[in-house]
Amino acid sequence: MVSRAFEQDAALCRATFFSESLGEEQLVRYQAQMAGSGKTQLLDLRTLNASLPVPPPPPGLPVLVLGAESDAVVDREGVEETSRWVKTKAVWVPGAHDIMLDADWHSAAEALRGWLNTVNTIP
Repeated sequence: MVSRAFEQDAALCRATFFSESLGEEQLVRYQAQMAGSGKTQLLDLRTLNASLPVPPPPPGLPVLVLGAESDAVVDREGVEETSRWVKTKAVWVPGAHDIMLDADWHSAAEALRGWLNTVNTIP
């Protein structure tokens, strides 16, 4: 990630962010957009540690935790840990890390719409 090798290697870009279902033309377009998106900044752990622990969301605030089944960046354990922290159940969809750009984007959109239909009010 830090070296941004995915900018020069389409196969690595696909393996990191997208599924095999994404068309080659779209992959090349997204890869070019990523390459032009700026420099990677390393995480300053001192700054991060100063902001920990992060408080959970307020009670009653609806939260959706959505995970992509083939995500190579955020693993299943990370999604499940997040869902436990906010006291909800993770929703899983087929696809890779950049699910909203990937060929299966509709599954994430449907999961989001389904969740929104269950949210009555936001405190």
